[in-house]
Amino acid sequence: MTMLMVLNWLKSLLMAAAQAAMGFLGWLANLAIGAWNGAMGFLGMVGSFFTSAGAAVGSALGVSAVAGTMSLVGVIVAGGLVAGGGLAASLTSQVTQQTDQVATSCILNAQQAAAVSNADPNGANATQLKNAQTLYSVLSAWGMPKENIAGILGNWEAESGIDPTSVQNNSAPVFQMSDAKKAAAGNTANGIGLGQWTAGRNTSLRNFATGAGKDWWTIETQLSYMMSPAEGANADVIRDMIKTSKGSPGAAALYFHQKWERSADDASQVQRRSDFADKWFALMSGWSSDKSLADSVLKQAGATLNAANQNQVAAAKSGCQSLNTTNVVLKDGGQDQADAQKLIDLYNSEGDAFLDGRYGQNGGPGSCGDNHAENCVSFSTYFLNKYTTFQQYPAGDGIDIASVVANATGKKLSSTPTAYAVGSGPGTSSSGHTLVVLGVKGNSVIVGEANFCQTMGRVRVTTVQELQSAGWKFVDMSDSMLPKDKVKTS
Repeated sequence: MTMLMVLNWLKSLLMAAAQAAMGFLGWLANLAIGAWNGAMGFLGMVGSFFTSAGAAVGSALGVSAVAGTMSLVGVIVAGGLVAGGGLAASLTSQVTQQTDQVATSCILNAQQAAAVSNADPNGANATQLKNAQTLYSVLSAWGMPKENIAGILGNWEAESGIDPTSVQNNSAPVFQMSDAKKAAAGNTANGIGLGQWTAGRNTSLRNFATGAGKDWWTIETQLSYMMSPAEGANADVIRDMIKTSKGSPGAAALYFHQKWERSADDASQVQRRSDFADKWFALMSGWSSDKSLADSVLKQAGATLNAANQNQVAAAKSGCQSLNTTNVVLKDGGQDQADAQKLIDLYNSEGDAFLDGRYGQNGGPGSCGDNHAENCVSFSTYFLNKYTTFQQYPAGDGIDIASVVANATGKKLSSTPTAYAVGSGPGTSSSGHTLVVLGVKGNSVIVGEANFCQTMGRVRVTTVQELQSAGWKFVDMSDSMLPKDKVKTS
């Protein structure tokens, strides 16, 4: 209780001094970059503290240790996490456009890295990430848009910590079943599983599993039940989310909570689900679908997707191949969003090895741990080195890259984004951000970018006006593109 009082006081203090807090976070980020080794040791201690403190907070709040940890981190870094946002294409190629804040940063923020990396000495949060990827692999293969998947993950992080073995009021051991948890699951007042099925839905899930000869506490069984006739109208909510994008991760989280979860959470707790959804959307770039697993789950459910969704499923399955490891050919005049995503998938597949091969593991753009591709400067460098005659590392922070390239090539900077231009602009710190313009369609600008220790490559759609009003500068590299047969492989 003392800890909760202190946390509430701290939250109020930080909310009242948000600007000062952001200034402090910027200073801390620069300190982390300037003293990397020391910061890594510090992060280890912070991670251990968050894990133990999160368990205590989670217990006091009646949520999982993982959710408690995220709540604690969220208080300390209030305003510091960058929302995923952006544009996500559904696997049916029906594009829903939305703008994302051009306020991403390439610089490491110590607390932010501790929150997003999910570092946990007991491996629990690594399991959470693996579970999230499994859920994505099935839902995306069914044709569900990424933003909708993120909305479900945001809810299930709040409900169970994305732990299919979770039983309300009996959280330990996490991600493992125990006799005590099995017994507690029989009390239908306790929510069970990923979505914390309660009351009649608790009984129905366990009966469904028994009838199928399966354990109720597996991801596959719970997804099968979720789509089965036994879930009644609740399964229709999932079918709707397969068919129709809700526009953004946050909106999808609110929709899923209202229509499927229907919890008694207050407004602030519901908002937390939306925040979690933004985080998962930012993390899922480069994740892949699993056709065979998705088919087996549907078969176990004894259900099929309705005819309106069949084209979506077919399109999704056609994309269930391994990530393309051959060169992506860039079109003259720029990429559309689908082609831009192919380039991003290639970057997420080969970017780390590509940059390691050129600059070694410790040279060139900064690495996030051992990942050379999780840095905005890394993506701009990769694009330049792979597709243009610019064959060096444009040393500098994200906000410097366009100027460095312009000075080295004798080109002029422009405030107008054009296809295959490298841009630099504001971020959440003085280090700023860099991106590559992959296509311009009228007022819409399709960009490729990465974020330091947050995401590898991702596609985002913004507008010309938004970039210009934020003061972005671009160096056009369209006249420096390599011939298709000269594109670099390393």
